[in-house]
Amino acid sequence: NNSTKYREAVIWILLFVGFGALPLLKASGYQLMLASHILLWGLFAVAFNMLWGVTGMLSFGQALYYGLGAYSVGLMVKHLGDAWFLPGLGLGLVASIILSAILGLLIIRVSGVFFTVLTLAFGQLAWQITFRWYDFTGGDDGIQGIIPPSILSNKITYYYFTLA
Repeated sequence: NNSTKYREAVIWILLFVGFGALPLLKASGYQLMLASHILLWGLFAVAFNMLWGVTGMLSFGQALYYGLGAYSVGLMVKHLGDAWFLPGLGLGLVASIILSAILGLLIIRVSGVFFTVLTLAFGQLAWQITFRWYDFTGGDDGIQGIIPPSILSNKITYYYFTLA
């Protein structure tokens, strides 16, 4: 049992050191962007594992909160200016927490397949609103022209920001 924990700890340390050293290895812009996507989707997978792997509750609602945070940042930058990118990250997190608390009070009362279907239903409801409300969300085209602030314009800085 201790050797398994030791092996897992070594693997995690090696992964973290490997991802941390990637920009130092003169990786191309494509490789850095690919590694950033791996980190982001890995975080998404960890959220899924926390629900299904630990509690056994199959949820299809993570994309709702993930998208709400992203759209919050995008809409703030579009309507309030580029200076709202970093504060928008915090406000997007707060918006996701509030929505998850409200929906959680409704969804957690059921279990099994009903829990799964409710999370899917709320996710699909948000998807329909997002894709049909062209004036506000850009519809299926999304929000165009969002540029990260100057502090994150460097690919290496953006990568380390994603890693953190």
